[in-house]
Amino acid sequence: MSKLTPFGREIRKLRLDKDITLSEMANKIGKSPSFVSEVEVGRKPIPKGYVEKIIETYSLAHEEKNILLNAQALTMKHIPTDHLNLEQKEIVAAFARVIHQFSEQELTKVQKILAGHK
Repeated sequence: MSKLTPFGREIRKLRLDKDITLSEMANKIGKSPSFVSEVEVGRKPIPKGYVEKIIETYSLAHEEKNILLNAQALTMKHIPTDHLNLEQKEIVAAFARVIHQFSEQELTKVQKILAGHK
């Protein structure tokens, strides 16, 4: 069995918690069971709109939604910025250049600030 991605772990946990089979989820979101499985194990990237479709289909609570979105972010190899304006892209790039210099305390502060904007 392939190792699950962070997103794969969370989506599988969600399915188990809600007693939903992989086939049932695939059918409800309009994908094949093999496609859903490939996404879970990371052999296929998470398509645009995929997480939102799951959130909407299963009317996920705020906390469940945030868990999936965070797992998606941890799994993605590239973070899309096409929806950002130029100033926002510059900020993202500047942050990416210096984040490795942040202490654990500084990272915790940033996380708290960002958590307040969800």
